Amino acid sequence: MRITEVKATTHNVPIDVPMLDKPVMRPLVFVRVDTDEGIMGYGLTGGVQRTAVKEFINHELAPFLKDRNPLETEAIMSEATATHNPRAQTGVFSSAMSAVDIALWDIKGNTTANPYGGS
Repeated sequence: MRITEVKATTHNVPIDVPMLDKPVMRPLVFVRVDTDEGIMGYGLTGGVQRTAVKEFINHELAPFLKDRNPLETEAIMSEATATHNPRAQTGVFSSAMSAVDIALWDIKGNTTANPYGGS
C-alpha cells in the first residue's frame, strides 16, 4: 500500500456550548490521506497557526509522504522529524504531524494488513 495524496484544509466549526444562545466557532485543520488501495485516513488538529499548518502539510509533508507505506507510522514520524524539525521545535510542525499521524493510524486501523486486525 502506498500514499497517493495528502490534502489539508481549514474549517470553522460551530460548537454548541450550554447556556450560550449561539454556537462558538472553532477553527481547525483537517487532513485526508489517500492510498492506492482506496483506503483513506482522516486527522485533525487545532486552529492555532492554521494557515501555516495547512500550507506546511500541503507543500512540505505531502511530497515527503507520497509513495510511502502509510502503515510505517513510527518510521514516518522519525524521518519527518529528522527532515523537517531537527531542532525539535513545537508549533507548526507539531500540529501538522499530529493531524497526519492520526490519519496514518486511521488507515492502519482500517486495513486488514495491520497486525492489530482491522475491518
